[in-house]
Amino acid sequence: MTAAWRAARVRPAEALLEASAEPLRLGPARWALGLAAVGGGVALIITVPVGGALAGPAALCLAIGAALLSPVVLGLLAAALSWPLRAGPGAAGLLASTAVATHRRRAGAVAAPIVLIVALAGTQAIADASTRASIQHVTAQRVRAPYVLVANAGQGLPAATTRTTGQLPGVRAAAGLLPTTVFLLDPGLDNFGSPWDAAGLDPAAVPGTLDLGLQAGSLPSLTGSTIAISSTLAGHAHIRVGAILNARLADLTPARLRVGAIYQRALGLGDIVLPLPLAEAHAAVILGSAVFISGPPAIGAVLARFARSVPSAAVLTRARYLQAVRAAAQASQWPVWLLIGLITAFAALALLNTALMATAGRQPELALVRLIGATRRQARRIIAWEALVTTLAGLAVGALVARTAVQAPPGQPGWHIAVPGLLSAGILAAAALLGLAGALVPARLALHTRPAAPSGRGE
Repeated sequence: MTAAWRAARVRPAEALLEASAEPLRLGPARWALGLAAVGGGVALIITVPVGGALAGPAALCLAIGAALLSPVVLGLLAAALSWPLRAGPGAAGLLASTAVATHRRRAGAVAAPIVLIVALAGTQAIADASTRASIQHVTAQRVRAPYVLVANAGQGLPAATTRTTGQLPGVRAAAGLLPTTVFLLDPGLDNFGSPWDAAGLDPAAVPGTLDLGLQAGSLPSLTGSTIAISSTLAGHAHIRVGAILNARLADLTPARLRVGAIYQRALGLGDIVLPLPLAEAHAAVILGSAVFISGPPAIGAVLARFARSVPSAAVLTRARYLQAVRAAAQASQWPVWLLIGLITAFAALALLNTALMATAGRQPELALVRLIGATRRQARRIIAWEALVTTLAGLAVGALVARTAVQAPPGQPGWHIAVPGLLSAGILAAAALLGLAGALVPARLALHTRPAAPSGRGE
């Protein structure tokens, strides 16, 4: 009797609202997981000073957090963006704005894959462009030589190349670089288990060819086991000139290295510079990557003839060398882009699946709109306005995540954020097209159903 009396007191409109309205609150578990994902992304951005290296995982955490909290983050944003529709495009805009505000879970579910696509692809685009621009900027500051002898792709320069180049007529100085690695063993210098990039260099050949941006110490002191380290490495562990570092060289030989100098321009070079004899004695492969040559313009022809005698060498001007550095940095990013493409494909499938399910679930709503006199074109216009504001919400949050995830690492001179305009616009346009198509195509198919059919289904 009591239950029947309570049920009888509920007004018909209230009963319909309770049956059709979405839950207004998120569960505690979803709140906890969403906030944990957002907190993890923020922690990666703040506490790991590695520039764009962990920008992808940070963006993924933030995108997952936005998806878990989508009714609040994306649903409320879409509802706010839909508010101008109430005064603008007539009845279709009013109905679309009301639907978005009422069904925040549905709007959030459709916008979440868009956030994932824009966040991951945008983060990679910004991190890639920033890395390339920073390396080229620092390399342009470091390289002073008018000519550079470089190794062809997949090859290296023989150890004697630097000495032979320095003896050519007109050559004032020739500074050869020998790529190598160094494992630092002291606490706080393990580099997450990876070796530090290093280079062997003859300090006597540096004047006129390279400017490392010396901050402390002197390059002529690089003899024996005395090395130079970058200001980033020095600042990370509070290392000063004269400090002793326990290390293993590239061939795993233990060594005690003394810091004789600290330099700033490490991007594209490495965080450790070894005396050339020490690097040659312990490098895994004794093949140089480049020789920086100073001298008058007339040495260009001499170097060209010399390069023809060394099959693995090519002579570049300083400008062409800087272009090659940028191209090499871009080519090294293709495996990451492949992974981003696979994730984007799965997100696109999730978006289409969500849009299909949402459209299938609202067939009675569309049928009711048709029964009260709306044409198919007017019903499609309602769906189009909803899709527009939902897509805009996803694009806005995704772009915010992408820009937030990439931060310039502190204490690394020359590293700066670069946003590629054309590529970013292409990512946004592709995500917008996918979001609009995912909503409009299923709606167009659903509106081919007779308006009376959905209302009678299930009776």
